Amino acid sequence: MGNNGGVDEDRDITMVRTVGEFFMNRGFRYVGDEDGIQIYEDSFRVFVIELKVEEAWSGGILKAVLKAISLSGSGEIVYIALPRSVARHVDGKLLWDRGIGLLVLGEEVIEAVKPRGKIEEIREELMGTVIQLERERSEGRLLEAIKKLEEKIDTLETTLRQIERGRPIQPTRTRREEGVEKEAVKHEVKPTIKPTTKIIETADFMKDNPWIEILSKRGKEKVKYT
Repeated sequence: MGNNGGVDEDRDITMVRTVGEFFMNRGFRYVGDEDGIQIYEDSFRVFVIELKVEEAWSGGILKAVLKAISLSGSGEIVYIALPRSVARHVDGKLLWDRGIGLLVLGEEVIEAVKPRGKIEEIREELMGTVIQLERERSEGRLLEAIKKLEEKIDTLETTLRQIERGRPIQPTRTRREEGVEKEAVKHEVKPTIKPTTKIIETADFMKDNPWIEILSKRGKEKVKYT
């Protein structure tokens, strides 16, 4: 038993060193161990729940996942570290959905699933919002471009109708402006001009007046003598 204990102890030390090297190579420092959870720290803390093969097969995985979910829900970044022979049987998507990372232990430590703490979740949410705003802005530009194209189509249609009618091309108007102009022409009131007459009616006091007749004859006589 002593020999087995020695072997297990050496194996545990080797695994801890391997996980420690993984984080220390990334600028973290080992803070300590709390309730079987390794803690590494840089500008933020990282929690690592490491399981041996025997622990994993005896229900340790479920306990580790529940503990990791509790820590992750508090906004912490959490990894579960498993030997390769055990990690291959773990659903990585389940861990990802819960924001839990997975480290696979072997000759080297592989980050099989990247964890997502509160910071990462906020960053992802912000990124999604920015993308949505850019999409809406692009759609707004598209609507503006469509409006300009519609105005251009109206202008071309007006020009085409003028050419078909054989009329000089007038300054281009939109379909709406042309409709308003037609409506104004429809209701235009043209002045009525009475035809002039060559017949000048004689005033009443000149009708049947003998003096008028005498004067008219005398005028004719003067013309004859001249």
